[in-house]
Amino acid sequence: MRTDWDDIRPAGYAGSKDIGLSCVVNDSDGSGRKGWLSYMGGIANGKGPAQFGDAILKN
Repeated sequence: MRTDWDDIRPAGYAGSKDIGLSCVVNDSDGSGRKGWLSYMGGIANGKGPAQFGDAILKN
């Protein structure tokens, strides 16, 4: 998959080419979350952007 930097960067990051990245996949069958699989932190145990990993975008 190829995405242009201009399509995803927020206006406030005009001079930067790195963004915070974290991803969570929940295991829930409708009766509450049993667990999760995550890449980096900052989502599943509360919101903490300082725990996000760096995604470095380049042209």
